[in-house]
Amino acid sequence: MKRITLGVLAVGLCAAAGEAGPGRFTPWNPDLQGAARAVRTVWGARGAFVPGPVWTVRAPRGEVELKGAILAGGLVLADVRLSPVDGEVLPRGYRVRSDRLQVSEERAQHGLAEAVRGLVVLGGAEYREPEAAWAVPLTYGNRIVAHVKVSADGGTLLQDHRVADEVRRFGR
Repeated sequence: MKRITLGVLAVGLCAAAGEAGPGRFTPWNPDLQGAARAVRTVWGARGAFVPGPVWTVRAPRGEVELKGAILAGGLVLADVRLSPVDGEVLPRGYRVRSDRLQVSEERAQHGLAEAVRGLVVLGGAEYREPEAAWAVPLTYGNRIVAHVKVSADGGTLLQDHRVADEVRRFGR
């Protein structure tokens, strides 16, 4: 354990001392120009976004969560949460508490398709260190509804493996 800690500390000190060099990014020293490239990459791919399947899962308290996937080029990019009551697109972090699904699958699929057509790419990105990736927010109306992950260099869309797993297990 001590050797690992010292090794990480040594790598961190080398990066802090400038030994990583410009253009050689690490999770400790990401290329900051990658944020602008990530936004351009998502903006360029926006026309290829298509609605994927919708599915429901039970949250820990027993409430129903309704979700839909955003797909592009065979990748599952993100999920969008929908209200289980009326199918309305919800902002990230917002939950509608319902113990049962009250909206038809057709209405939910229609709401997802409408949202995907109306997505807007925000002009910024946040760096997510554990994945060594940029997260570019997508809005629908005045709500942030999803984040698309892009490689640390800003050039490649990344699949959201958690969402892809949910699509495989629960997608209709």
